[in-house]
Amino acid sequence: HYWYKLPVELLKHYAKFIFIGENLSDVSSVDLTVGGDHGKERFRMILKLIVRFHSNKQPFSRLFQIANVDYAKDDLGVLKDTVLKPIGQSLKVISDGKLFILDYLEESMEFALNFSTPVADEASSTKKRLCNAPIRLFIVGDLKFYAQMQGRENMAGSWCMWCKMSPLEWKMDPAEVPPAHR
Repeated sequence: HYWYKLPVELLKHYAKFIFIGENLSDVSSVDLTVGGDHGKERFRMILKLIVRFHSNKQPFSRLFQIANVDYAKDDLGVLKDTVLKPIGQSLKVISDGKLFILDYLEESMEFALNFSTPVADEASSTKKRLCNAPIRLFIVGDLKFYAQMQGRENMAGSWCMWCKMSPLEWKMDPAEVPPAHR
């Protein structure tokens, strides 16, 4: 059994609840963190929305669970077959758009959230722009989750996570190590 919520659709749906009554004219950036972990025979993935301001106003945040997969062993194949592809595609829409644009549609009294400037984004007397800020996406989790999201499941801990060099490539010959570091 599994379920997931697409981040784009989730944020668009909850915009009316999250931002009602909030003054967003001073927003400097919007951050999204996505993380996941396996435990107690299930994988859970969360999304945290963090809204930051130019002024000294405290940032506010909301936390959402976006996936839940029942399976006994921590196996990336199960995640690939269930939740990773649709969630990844949704996060790519957000990442590619680079913007967090929130409008209030006065005629329908609803919020409209976009992650890029719409093609026909002309001024409208029935639309009030509440926020237009850059958005950043961060992947968070333990090293195993980070390696899995990079497609390097079962990676040995001696390999470099960032440059992908093997130990043979980055370990120095003992004769080359300066005396102060021996």
